[in-house]
Amino acid sequence: MTTVRADYDARLSIALLISNTVPYVVTLVVALLVSLYLLLDASTWVQRLMQLTYLSPQFKVFLLLLALGGFACSWLAEKYLLPVLAKFIGRAKDRSRPRPPKLYKQLQLEMRI
Repeated sequence: MTTVRADYDARLSIALLISNTVPYVVTLVVALLVSLYLLLDASTWVQRLMQLTYLSPQFKVFLLLLALGGFACSWLAEKYLLPVLAKFIGRAKDRSRPRPPKLYKQLQLEMRI
């Protein structure tokens, strides 16, 4: 019974998480598609409306590669660098402040006396 309940709770929490992030993901996808449209193949009336200047195809490719490189750097940092940095900062923070003795150890000492 408890495993069924735990499984149900896990599925419910995942469903809530997905339902809460759907608007965010849709917004990101729409923004990405609009940006790609404006960069790669904007029509002339959109260019006039938004006052876009002419970009050479080489510069468009450069901008696209620059964006992909920034994404790759941020993903690699999130995956490999930042967890190590967070552990280091957490350990340094723990060492800088003395911990109070644990309650069960205090009780053991008091019961011995």
